Amino acid sequence: KTKELPGILEKREKIEKRALLVITSDKGLAGALNANVIRRAEAWVKARRINNEEFTLVTVGKRARDYFEHKGATISKSFWGFGDTIELEDTLPVAETLIQGFLNHTWDELSAVYTHFRTTLLQEAVVRGVLPIKDIRVVKPGDIIIFYNYYEGEEGEYNPDAFEIMDEEFHTQILNDEWGAPEGVVIVPCPET
Repeated sequence: KTKELPGILEKREKIEKRALLVITSDKGLAGALNANVIRRAEAWVKARRINNEEFTLVTVGKRARDYFEHKGATISKSFWGFGDTIELEDTLPVAETLIQGFLNHTWDELSAVYTHFRTTLLQEAVVRGVLPIKDIRVVKPGDIIIFYNYYEGEEGEYNPDAFEIMDEEFHTQILNDEWGAPEGVVIVPCPET
């Protein structure tokens, strides 16, 4: 018996509207971190405009909100005031906005740009595909599900093709990697069917 996938895992054949979640700080003391995220977001916006694609922004942090309001970009929703530490409950309004926008077809594709902390000395602004999930594979029934989405960082892109996704050795590498999955791959427990 096959279970129907929840709406959040729905495949979208045609992408007409896009959204970008831009995550910065509220204060300007994070200079390069905010500047790099805004630069990446600006490149994303420019590409959408060149291709005449419909898009909107969702901003987290006053720096992103102020910058894109000044530039006249369409902002669906802004969130700020999170501070240095944050609890899961604080992020729920952001998550609910993003998920509802996808489920209600306000946007068909959601990406996020944020600072990825690799080490204390190395941080980079990345754009990551969030929704729709590009491909879903169950590696072992009842064990795990692997979600594949694209990732774009300073070191290049990760966008697995069908051969790589189907490759059993690739799955084994992911499962045995003590440092976790590569960028663009999310592993979650799979409920029994």
